[in-house]
Amino acid sequence: PAGARGYQSIFWNIAYFDVVIFWPINGVLLAACLQLPRRYSLPLFVAGGGVNLAVSLSLGPVDFSDWTNPLMDLLQVFIAMVLTRRLCGASQDMRHPWRMVSFALGAALPAVALTTLINVGVIASPLHHGWQTQAFMLRHFFLMEYLGLVIITPCLLLIGKRKTRSTRPTKTVEGAVLLALLGLIVAWVFSQAQPVLFLVFLPLMVMAYRLSPPWVGAGLIMTAMISSVMTLYGLGPIRHSQVEAIQAQAWAPELMHQAPLYFAFMLAATATALPISALIT
Repeated sequence: PAGARGYQSIFWNIAYFDVVIFWPINGVLLAACLQLPRRYSLPLFVAGGGVNLAVSLSLGPVDFSDWTNPLMDLLQVFIAMVLTRRLCGASQDMRHPWRMVSFALGAALPAVALTTLINVGVIASPLHHGWQTQAFMLRHFFLMEYLGLVIITPCLLLIGKRKTRSTRPTKTVEGAVLLALLGLIVAWVFSQAQPVLFLVFLPLMVMAYRLSPPWVGAGLIMTAMISSVMTLYGLGPIRHSQVEAIQAQAWAPELMHQAPLYFAFMLAATATALPISALIT
């Protein structure tokens, strides 16, 4: 639709799925910049922005948002990085539940909120969207990018802090078995039309009680990747859920209306499994 062209031209996979429900790359860049020494993190920060800009400009006809979106991604990572260093200590050790909460509410939330407001303002203003459409776009942009930060960054920080020498072989075998079981259950759940999302919490809770936070972090990343890809391909309970259609947002793909259910599922899984694992550890 012409009214959504500026919105759609931003994203990598928009040509295939018409929508993006998970934006993990900012979380990856943030985790890398937090763990690397500053002499390495600054070149990586600049290189990441350059690749993002090149991809954005390669999508086809270029408009203003194709330039602003990569800049907002960099601004988001920079703000979150500064706030994380201030709130979570120099080591950014996410094995402490309070540091997870500090990161989610004190670093990721304001960084994503600011860049989302700017992004939607750039996109919506020239198109003269009504307030309902702007609020709809704000919600989707915010949750999509917030999900990427609060899942990917803490999980990668946990994996990066893992002390391999202290890991017992029995725990490694158990972790691999539980990780494979989680992957199979997630794949099965997201191949069903029935509302069986709650079944994913069973292996996640077993992992949280039996394994260390890095294993749980790896499980959450795997859950996010499998579930998001299968959802984009039209599979799973999210795509078969019934949502109320609003006339003002008739231009949006159906998955944009269903996406809040996916966001709620993944945020609930993260907010449950990671803190329990950290507390037990």
